[in-house]
Amino acid sequence: MGPKLQTDKPTLGLLAGIKVVDLTRGMAGVIATMLLADYGADALKVEHPSGSELESSPAYRVWNREKSIALDLEELDSLAAAVNLAQGADVLLESFRPGVAERLGLGYQSVKELNPSIIYCSISAFGPRGPWAQRHGYEGLVSAASGIMTDQVGVRDCPMFSSVPIVS
Repeated sequence: MGPKLQTDKPTLGLLAGIKVVDLTRGMAGVIATMLLADYGADALKVEHPSGSELESSPAYRVWNREKSIALDLEELDSLAAAVNLAQGADVLLESFRPGVAERLGLGYQSVKELNPSIIYCSISAFGPRGPWAQRHGYEGLVSAASGIMTDQVGVRDCPMFSSVPIVS
């Protein structure tokens, strides 16, 4: 007989002991780190003290449950705390526009020097180089640039904005 097929649900806790620091803004990062936390990772979301634009969404409490800390990365003490978190993390996610993480001392090279074994993930709507690299990854802008809006059929003869955040 061959190996037995595993049919049980995955065991939560597969990522126990893994420390994740989430410096992202928007849905993609917070959902990614929620999933990592669901599998046992110790995920910490660094948010600006003024809060997140996602807080108005009912889903935000699900995505960000039990994992946030308020730090203003423009303040030296908060920035030092974020660098310290990166130094002790196994995984770091960020979604800054190109150059911002580097300016803060949280770019790939700086973090890798502090923590050579870290997994560094940069989430970007338009990539690190090119004519659109500095643009914000707003849902409507990314939808339009990707062509999703032109494929929407609606009541009028023009691109339609989807209320479902598909690109996020």
